[in-house]
Amino acid sequence: MQILFVVALQSEATTLIKFYKLKLYSETPFKIYRNEDTWLIVSGIGRINCAAATAYLQCTAQNEQYQLWINVGIAGHKDLELGQAIVAHKIVDANTQKKWYPPILVNLPVQTATVITVDVPETNYPTASAYEMEASSFYEIATKFATSEFVHCFKVISDNEEQHIQNITRQKVQQLIEQNMPHIDNICSQLQQVAKSLPPKIPQEWQDILQQWKFTAAGQKRLRNLLQKWQTLNPENKLLNDEMREQCSHMKQVLQFIEKKVQCASREMSL
Repeated sequence: MQILFVVALQSEATTLIKFYKLKLYSETPFKIYRNEDTWLIVSGIGRINCAAATAYLQCTAQNEQYQLWINVGIAGHKDLELGQAIVAHKIVDANTQKKWYPPILVNLPVQTATVITVDVPETNYPTASAYEMEASSFYEIATKFATSEFVHCFKVISDNEEQHIQNITRQKVQQLIEQNMPHIDNICSQLQQVAKSLPPKIPQEWQDILQQWKFTAAGQKRLRNLLQKWQTLNPENKLLNDEMREQCSHMKQVLQFIEKKVQCASREMSL
């Protein structure tokens, strides 16, 4: 199972990078770190940046049978103590008033809470909720790529009524994430076990293409990955058509044909 982390700040990323031994993969338009099965992208602050980064990471990472998406970051809360972690059981976009309810399938090592995404830092904490600036757009985009039980927001309280948001430093953010790293890894491990018990997902058109062209085992794996990417980028459009039949007479041509389609769709999404 592939794990994909989306964080807003480099200080939020530091501990995750060290813990999972991630290496820098690319620096533009977003910093991306990865190892064999774990990816991390630093989005920058705010809903728009987070939405763009989440979509970009999906296009960059190789698709697997199941993906686990985790938004890790800091949040403010009216009365929770600094350093306390929560997982969102409800996400509210303060600007649009849209709401989401992430299903939770595992025994969490931390409590759950409502997370409210705002466009400017909240300093008055009008409700007993966690306030931050990325969760709603992350969840809305990531659930287009993965089922909702594998998309979660993990927030660590960094400010409250007694400890003002202006007291937050990069070092403090890093420390807050570091002290909650065992909880983050515990949640990821539990969800990976859930994914192992699920049947494999078969991409649309998989069987139809295999019936028309002969594929090696390696070719089938490549075909599956490409079809999963295509489904993510163009869920309503089919690949198998007269153009494909006319241009492709063997496995290699089929893979090249689909890869070009995926690359074009990916470029269009990033515009």
